[in-house]
Amino acid sequence: GMQLYVRITPRSKKFRITLVKLPDGSEEVRISITKEPEKGKGNAELVKRISEITGSNVRILRGATSRKKLLEIDGDEQQILEAIRKAACY
Repeated sequence: GMQLYVRITPRSKKFRITLVKLPDGSEEVRISITKEPEKGKGNAELVKRISEITGSNVRILRGATSRKKLLEIDGDEQQILEAIRKAACY
């Protein structure tokens, strides 16, 4: 499996993944979710959608109440990253 940091924007019109190049050359995964960040609704949407995209089990390791979250995703790292890239808008 792998760990992935993501930045969340709640209350969006639609679920969307965007990959953003940072000045240091790394990529930040930004995810827009439609639900509000209350009573775990946003986290549930995030986990469900990333599970569907990657075909893997997904857990939030850190940041359950934060916009910046650390996800743990089961499976092959290359396949997971490829699935997330395919699902992303640039």
